[in-house]
Amino acid sequence: MITRELERVGIPVAQVCTVINVALESGANRVVPSQSVLYPTGDPSLEAEAELALRQNLINQSIEAVQAEVEEPSVIE
Repeated sequence: MITRELERVGIPVAQVCTVINVALESGANRVVPSQSVLYPTGDPSLEAEAELALRQNLINQSIEAVQAEVEEPSVIE
């Protein structure tokens, strides 16, 4: 998996996904849970402002995940 290879050469990666167990078992060190399989980075049922806030929160979580020092695969919420 590409996340493992990037981590191996010293580039921190945050994997945003809905199926957390698969990400952890495939070797992702930093996993950020997403909303749904069909819309992992959004929710079309929300109003535009609410969806923007949802996406901004996901980006903020991902940035925090990349900055976090981890010793083992972790879910960062």
